[in-house]
Amino acid sequence: MNKFLDRVVYDYPFLFVFISLFFISVFHNIYAYFVSFLIFVVAVYFDRHLIFVFVLFFVLFVVFNMHKKPISCKSFGKGVVENIAVGRNLNIELETDKCKLYLFAPIRYSNVKIGDIISFKARLRTIDRLKNKGFARYLKSKSIYYYGFVKKMMVVGKKQPLSFFEFVRGKIESEFYYFLPQNAEYFLDSAILGDGRYKAKIKKEFINTQTAHIMAVSGLHMGFVFGLFYLFFYYMYSFVGYIYRRYNLKVSASVSAFFPTFLYFSITGFHIPAIRSFLMTLLFVFSVIFSREKSSYNILFFLAAIFLGLNRLIIFNPSFVMSFLMTFFALLIWSKVSAFVKNGYLKTVIFTFLMSVSALPISSYYFSKISYLSFLANMVVIPFFGFLVVPLAFLGILATPLPYGLIKIYIYKLVAFATGALLKIVEFMSSVSYPINFKMPFVLVIVIYFILVVFLLMSDRLLHHQDNQCQTHQRIFF
Repeated sequence: MNKFLDRVVYDYPFLFVFISLFFISVFHNIYAYFVSFLIFVVAVYFDRHLIFVFVLFFVLFVVFNMHKKPISCKSFGKGVVENIAVGRNLNIELETDKCKLYLFAPIRYSNVKIGDIISFKARLRTIDRLKNKGFARYLKSKSIYYYGFVKKMMVVGKKQPLSFFEFVRGKIESEFYYFLPQNAEYFLDSAILGDGRYKAKIKKEFINTQTAHIMAVSGLHMGFVFGLFYLFFYYMYSFVGYIYRRYNLKVSASVSAFFPTFLYFSITGFHIPAIRSFLMTLLFVFSVIFSREKSSYNILFFLAAIFLGLNRLIIFNPSFVMSFLMTFFALLIWSKVSAFVKNGYLKTVIFTFLMSVSALPISSYYFSKISYLSFLANMVVIPFFGFLVVPLAFLGILATPLPYGLIKIYIYKLVAFATGALLKIVEFMSSVSYPINFKMPFVLVIVIYFILVVFLLMSDRLLHHQDNQCQTHQRIFF
């Protein structure tokens, strides 16, 4: 047992920091602090260098989470629009000088955009008065403690650079609106551009098939952008003798691909899955540039600990939980599957099946539904989306500044065809999936994931360490 713990602490130091903050963030009582202290003692016993890391993160946690009462918000004033969703009303996330608000506004104010500075007058209430306690926890995870109903609202200015990136995204969306069918436009606005205003109009089928995760900009999207430009610059530089004779092509291509990836990240909005994916891409680029050994798990645990250190309530945010949890299982499952399956197609099938199974508990907890077709749906939808819809959608984005003509028309015809086909597949699978209404208790979700992780970690013995590579050969923190 000591040998096993020594190896885990040695290879994954930020895992213990993350688990400590996790217990405090979720339970926030004396027992949670006691468990966190035990984890600290165990980690420091096997690696005394970790004491400085723990102290740093707990100071960060205390400084950013010391306030217990939300600041009282005024029912009138000015604020910056950070996010918008369209339902029966216009749902606006607004940041004022003192606090954040969640406002319900009449549809007549639908011309308001992200980055607008608005003056408002509203009837405010504390989120404790909300009947939907899950929605209240979600708002708390975003540091929003008041909601209200708008009586009067007016745009009085623009906030830069947020407004500039929203302007760029608006230009792309206007092209989607002009050339694409309505459902295809709504889907691409959400899944590619990160604009969730009309997501609710098409989200039901994706929830029924448990493929709703592709509608939020995440690692799939960010990885594609980085990979696309990495390959482009790699092959471009390989034809330039001055560059490939003097510089490492991997480093040059990685650095060059970073800038368009950052531009895409800025356009899609600063949402949790996009932030996590972008930061992991950034750390990967740094590891390539400085020739450091990479530890994907440590990068993930480090980023999760940073998020929790800045806001302990973010653990109740579905985007945060699903983004980090599914990334963790993707890394873990892929490494185990790759260890004993060499056939590429079979490897993909097994990986997709296990990812679908691992997503069932958390999907049940958040969406109160379980679908027996989730494996098949993910097996079809994710490759179709990643290898066909995403490339064509980016081709459509690049065609935005082109003048109106046959080239532009046919590009968007291809985009419309691919997106429409995907939506029809999801719609058909949703019609035959017959999802079961079942909300899994939170404690049961934790127990299931604990058992699943232990099983995957202990599978090394079953695999006889075939092609098993250590994460590190020296003590590292990334």
